[in-house]
Amino acid sequence: MKINETLEQEIATRLGITRPNCPKDVAEYIADLEAFSEAVSRYERPNFSWRATTEEARATIAEARKSLTTLEQYADKVDSHSDTIALATTAYYDLNRKYWDTIENEAQKPKNAFDKARSEFITEMDREARSLKRKENKLEWGTDERNQVSERLELVRYMAEQARYLDYNAETSPVFTEQVLWEQISKAEYRANSFLRWIAKSQELAN
Repeated sequence: MKINETLEQEIATRLGITRPNCPKDVAEYIADLEAFSEAVSRYERPNFSWRATTEEARATIAEARKSLTTLEQYADKVDSHSDTIALATTAYYDLNRKYWDTIENEAQKPKNAFDKARSEFITEMDREARSLKRKENKLEWGTDERNQVSERLELVRYMAEQARYLDYNAETSPVFTEQVLWEQISKAEYRANSFLRWIAKSQELAN
């Protein structure tokens, strides 16, 4: 789940927590670490052609030395920081990770609650469908009671199927209830019918 600054601040305020402060020396150490890592990722090993002349080989060696010197300079900058700064950085990383874990877990709660309620609903519908199917098989074909059971069975299966397709949405479906399910089904059917009417009208105009 993507957490923007507004959501982060809302959750942090509600929980009474603040984002860990990054001291200047720690920030500088992190910047040097990132620069070193980026330089390592960009480094390309020298590629010597078996047909290279001595002049071409020397040029490749010179370029390799230049790249290695640059890497060494980045490494020296990282190593220039004290062990105390390195330990402080580790502590900052740990605090920052715990902060964001707390924010993300809190932000995820509505979706987790939605998924749990949906799963329980589907389980209940599947259980009822099995019970109705057994009852349907025992009833005589064509009777009112069997027809009622068959209609209910079809409805229960339909609700379970539609619930499986319904995903959490903070705006349209922030919680899972049967009412929310039917609201989203109605909206989807309305959009589908509107689209079909538009196609039919377009075909009439084309003819």
